[in-house]
Amino acid sequence: MCLLKNACSVESMRHMEETFNEEECINTLRILAGHKFLDEMPHCDTLNYYMEKFAR
Repeated sequence: MCLLKNACSVESMRHMEETFNEEECINTLRILAGHKFLDEMPHCDTLNYYMEKFAR
């Protein structure tokens, strides 16, 4: 998510959470996470935790 944040010139993880909390972004996260019932952009700490586990 950090790469996405930087590529889109978003200055903080919290701002990323606000900026990407749109239906298209949430749909993409649903696909990537395999979580079809995702309602909103997860908290930035949750995203970081997920990405740490995913990278291992």
